[in-house]
Parts: sequence; C-alpha cells; structure tokens
Amino acid sequence: MPIVRINGRLVYYCHVPKAAGTAMEAYLRAQFGPLAFADEQFYDVDAPDRWTRSSPQHLDVESLGRLFPADFFDDVFAVVRDPVSRLVSAYKFQKLVEGLIPSDTSFDAWALGLDRATIGRRFALDNHLLPMHRLVPEGAHVFRLESGLGAVIEYLRGLAAPEAVLPDSVEPVNVLSVRLDWMGAADEAVTVGDAARRHIAALYREDYERFGYPLPSPVGPKAEAAAASSGCDEAASD
Repeated sequence: MPIVRINGRLVYYCHVPKAAGTAMEAYLRAQFGPLAFADEQFYDVDAPDRWTRSSPQHLDVESLGRLFPADFFDDVFAVVRDPVSRLVSAYKFQKLVEGLIPSDTSFDAWALGLDRATIGRRFALDNHLLPMHRLVPEGAHVFRLESGLGAVIEYLRGLAAPEAVLPDSVEPVNVLSVRLDWMGAADEAVTVGDAARRHIAALYREDYERFGYPLPSPVGPKAEAAAASSGCDEAASD
C-alpha cells in the first residue's frame, strides 16, 4: 500500500499485484518523492525475518481497516486489470520466475485446479491471486490498465501543485520478458481455453462485477489471453 505526499495531501496508491504496480510506483517516486509502506527489499529478507506476511505493497482491505482509521487518507486510487490477463501474468511469474508451478503444467491445467479457497487465502503467493475487490477499498478512484495509464496521470495532475510538470507516460519497469532474458530463460506463449475462461469468471465474478469487466465469452479452445502482454507488464517483485 504505497503512501505518497502530493501537494500536501496524503495519497494511498492501492497496488494490485500483476497490474503494472511497480511501474506506477516508480512513476510516483520520480514525481513526488519517496513512498512510505512500500518495501522494495521485501524478497531479499528471509521469510522468518519479515515483519509482514505479504509485502506492504499488497495490503488487503481487511488489514487496511485494522491498521488505518477511516478517512485517514486524502485520496485513494488503484489500477486494476482484467482477471484473465491478470491471472495469466501471475501464472507466468510463478512458473518462469519463482519456479512454483511445474514446468510441464499448462495455464489451463493450473487455472482449472484453482478454487475459491486457494485464491481467497490471504498472504499466499504475496496476494498475487487474491481477488481485486479484496485489495481495493470502497471509494477508491479506479483505473483499468487496459484503458492505458493516461487517465491516472491526469488524476495525479489534478492533485499536484499547479506548477508541477508530470511526464505523459508511465515507463515500463522490470518487464517480465526483460527479466527472463536477464535470467537466460525463455518466455512462454499462453493460451486460454473456454473451460478455463468460464472457471476464472466464476472464481473472480465479484471482480468482473465491481470493476465493470465483461464476463469472458468463449472464443475457441485455444484463444490467446487478451492483454497478457500489456505495455506495462509487472515487475518480478510485483
């Protein structure tokens, strides 16, 4: 839950895992200064020595309500992502970077093996699978990644001092393909079948409804996941 001061206002950026969060954090730091409650070294600390069970960036709304009084922040905003492409991104990260999904497991097989208990378990996989409605507090300004981040920049301009000059784009940070190239690993083309799409729609139905995404329509047994390779793919620490 990165916190930033913008023109005297305390702003909470609700970092949804696998929705260009690290790129957005880098933009905020560059324009407004250091962030609070954002631990870039979280994964460098051995698990028993971490003071939180998930990185502070990925705070869930239940924990937020216990830690911060209502109306503590002047503004709250979040960037969300279509549940199918968000899950594809999580799958690729866990399989290709973290190695927690067997190399011979397809996306469909993995996705069809998920259930509500698994995706709803707080802190598991650093909340990468937690539904977005359990990460984004009610009343937050919500922007969809698929629409581009220009609207987020305009929102920030509205908060910034009149003389502030903000760049017109958010630069990608730690793009997965770049990370894999550095690791000497190959990227993977992911396809999403109809059964997996229906299963994801059922698992994440509240996200589709709250954030206005259309439920996925069957488009063939080997349909590519839309927006799986967006211009602001997430950082490995996302």
